[in-house]
Amino acid sequence: MGKESKILDRLVIKKAKFREGDIGYILLTLAVIILVENIITKLILLVTIFGFVFYIFKRRLNNKEQIVIDKEGITLRCNDINRSIQWKDIKHAYIKQTTVGALKVPTIIYRLHVETVHRRIYTVIMNGFSYKSSLLNQCINHFSGKKIGHISDKSTEVISLLLNDKDLADKTYLVFCDYLKRFNNIWMYSFLTLIPISLILVVILDFPHTFAIGGTVSYLILLILNICEENRLRNHRLFRDLDSKKFEKLINEYGKEFEYDTYTPKTRLVILALIVIFMSVMSYMSSK
Repeated sequence: MGKESKILDRLVIKKAKFREGDIGYILLTLAVIILVENIITKLILLVTIFGFVFYIFKRRLNNKEQIVIDKEGITLRCNDINRSIQWKDIKHAYIKQTTVGALKVPTIIYRLHVETVHRRIYTVIMNGFSYKSSLLNQCINHFSGKKIGHISDKSTEVISLLLNDKDLADKTYLVFCDYLKRFNNIWMYSFLTLIPISLILVVILDFPHTFAIGGTVSYLILLILNICEENRLRNHRLFRDLDSKKFEKLINEYGKEFEYDTYTPKTRLVILALIVIFMSVMSYMSSK
């Protein structure tokens, strides 16, 4: 009840005024500016940065309501959708996250799925919006009077049969969400710090293999952090009593739901070896 008392008469979702990747883009561009020697290229990149900063300020002025959730239903005014859907026509409304990308460097895409009783699905990409998924879930359940605001409310039969516990299925779903979110943050912050540092060191140090070493060390750190995160997931109290086969089956099922592909340790080592060889060759050729 304490949480529900915080819910207002309506939940309004607008575009985010600031995004996580904004600073990273600026820092990476600045690192490239330091690296290149051509004055015209430097000026072009500086103009690009100023244009991007202007775009950020323009985005901050956009105060239009994109999604409204209230006692009447859900109103969507984004992604070329302009529609109000009443609760009596809504079967499920939930946030689903999927991953895109490769080399264990995924980008998480959050989508709001509104499924109607008429088997129509409205989908909105939520990455550029400012909202709290937990509050959105509470508001959907509160205003609809039904438990339809979480994707785990429509968990697959395989997961339900596998765990034989609906509450446990909800908890394991949230644990897997947190795992993907942590890993994405680890990659993003590591990449946006280690790679620019490697580029800057190329300019400062008179050593032709600086970027090859820095890039390889960066990927190796990401690889180690990813293995640690996977071990942390496996040793979570909810999964501790599951045998290896059941745990692997559970992760594979959630992997399908999140469109998340996993690489085996041997594959990671092959990828790492190829990156080391490629960067070393490029550094050697650039030093000639």
